[in-house]
Amino acid sequence: MADFLLLLTLFGNYNGYPFPYWFHEYLAQDSKTGRYFYIPWDFDVVFRKKPSEFMANRSQLRLIADYPGYRPLLVERWSKLRSGPLSVENVLATANRVEARIAGYVEWDWVRWNPEAPFDGEKNSKNLIDSIPVFFEQMDSLVESLEN
Repeated sequence: MADFLLLLTLFGNYNGYPFPYWFHEYLAQDSKTGRYFYIPWDFDVVFRKKPSEFMANRSQLRLIADYPGYRPLLVERWSKLRSGPLSVENVLATANRVEARIAGYVEWDWVRWNPEAPFDGEKNSKNLIDSIPVFFEQMDSLVESLEN
């Protein structure tokens, strides 16, 4: 649950708006191992809403507010993720690797949903990649606020 909440908030994928669902992420469980994993879907509008509050449902907000030890757990988990797989360096390296592989799809998707709007893939990619460190800084601040 902690990882799910942290990732939802970091990526800020409000792509579901104006539909009756706000985000397209799923938490799934491997039936063989019992391990939960996160499935992002339709991630073309991530890193647009800066993390100023947790993207959470009432259950998650109640955990933060009322469950003893949950706030420190979130802080500890974020720290562990930031020092490893979610270090800015790792995320930027992944974004740069993936960018070239999905360029054709990104253009196709843009034209499919925005047929009248001009497509500038290089500019869009640069804007996204340049925003990543800013989002991590804001997420760091949000998580630090849990310590108060």
